[in-house]
Amino acid sequence: MEHQYEQHENCELLYCCICNAGMKLCKVCGGEDRSLTTECPGERITEEQEDQIYNHELDFIGGKWKSVYG
Repeated sequence: MEHQYEQHENCELLYCCICNAGMKLCKVCGGEDRSLTTECPGERITEEQEDQIYNHELDFIGGKWKSVYG
């Protein structure tokens, strides 16, 4: 499954990370920029998973969670 990125139209914020800085935020899994997996897992990621993804220890590829180390 591909990530479904948040998109703003007519954003009224003075500064918006998505509109002004190009931040990617998946509406499905909640991953953002450095905590995005290769594929979207189709459900919200936990804080523990987010930390592991951010630290390049965990990824979601081919429909499965995979440890980057083996």
